[in-house]
Amino acid sequence: MSKNYLFIIPNLKTGGAELSTITLINKLISFDSKIKIHILTCNKNGELRKKINQNVKIINLPHKSLKYCIFHISKYIRSYKPKVVFSIIFHCNIVTLISIYLSGHRCLKLISERQSTKVSLNEYNFLIRGIVKKIAFFSYFFADKIITVSDGIRDELISIFPVLENKILTINNGFNLLEINKNSKKIIDNKIFKKAISENKKILISCGRLVEEKDYFTLINSISILKNKLNFHLFILGEGPLREEIEEFIYKKNLNDYITLIGNVSNPYKYFSNADLFILSSKKEGLPGVLIQAILCGAQVISTNCRFGPSEILKNGKYGNLVKVEDPKDLAKGILGQINNPKQYDINEIIRNYDIDNIFLKYKKLLIN
Repeated sequence: MSKNYLFIIPNLKTGGAELSTITLINKLISFDSKIKIHILTCNKNGELRKKINQNVKIINLPHKSLKYCIFHISKYIRSYKPKVVFSIIFHCNIVTLISIYLSGHRCLKLISERQSTKVSLNEYNFLIRGIVKKIAFFSYFFADKIITVSDGIRDELISIFPVLENKILTINNGFNLLEINKNSKKIIDNKIFKKAISENKKILISCGRLVEEKDYFTLINSISILKNKLNFHLFILGEGPLREEIEEFIYKKNLNDYITLIGNVSNPYKYFSNADLFILSSKKEGLPGVLIQAILCGAQVISTNCRFGPSEILKNGKYGNLVKVEDPKDLAKGILGQINNPKQYDINEIIRNYDIDNIFLKYKKLLIN
C-alpha cells in the first residue's frame, strides 16, 4: 500500500495555520521512516521552510495564486499517486478537491477549515458569493473528512452546510512542547526590551501579522488609556501590510515611548516567557495558536472574545480575561485587571488539549489507520 502523502499549503510564510500544519507534517514523517511526504505550495520563499523536516520534498507551483494551478495539481496527483491528500484554508480546500476530482485518482481526501466559513465567503463580492458557496458545497461534499480546529468553526460550518455534518470533526492544532520550552529559555538581545526590563516596566506582548483582522488600532487606543495608569512597554511581534499605517498611528497618539514594533522574529517564545501579559486584540480568529503558545511559555493572557477560539482556549474567561471586540476601554480595563489580579490556569489541561503528541493520536486514526 502506498505511503505517499501530499499536503497542499498556499504559502510557507509565517502564520498559525501553516505552522501547525508543518508541526503535524514533521510528526507524521518521524513516526514512520517509510512515509514519503510532498508539499505543494505557491510561494518559493517563506520563513517556515527551514522548520520543515529535511526529508519532506517541497514543490513550487508555477503560479502565485492556487486558482491558476488546478491542472498542475491534478497532474501531480496522477503521477505521485498519494494515499492521502491534505489541504488547509477555505480557497485552497476548494482548489484541492477540484484537482483531485479531475485527476481521477482515488485517495483519502482530508481538508482543514482554519477560520470562519462565513468570513471566507464574505471575502468575495456579493455578485459571486452565492456561486462560490455552491462550488464550496459540492467540493466539500467530495471530501472524506472535514477537520475544523475549533468547535465554533465546526458548529458554524454545519449551520451553513447541514448535510455535511457527519463528515465534520474537530481536532485542535498541536504544538511541539519540547521546542517551545527550549526556545522560551533563550536570551533576548533587543536593547529596548532589555531597557524596559531594567526599568521594572510591565512587559506587554502581542504577536501576529500586521493586518486589519488583528486590530492593532484598538490595542494602541487601549495603550493610550493606560499610559498614565501603568508603568509598561508594549512589544508587537510580526510584519504585514499595515506596518506604516500602524507606525503613523502610534506617532499621532504620542506613544513611541510605550510601543515598539519588533517585526518578524524566528523565536517568539523567548518573548512570551518574559511577558507579564500577552494580548490578543483580534476581530476574528480560528483557533489562535499564539494564545496557547503564550500560556505554554508561562505568560498571563488576555483576548478579545472574537469568533472563534479564544473562549474555548481560555475556558470562557477562567484562564484569561475576555473583552469586547473593537472596544479599547474594555481592553484597557481587562489589561489592568489581569496585571493586578493574575489568573490561575491548569497547565496540564492545556498540554493535554494541545500537545502535538496527543493531537497526533487523533490524526493517526485518519492518516495512518
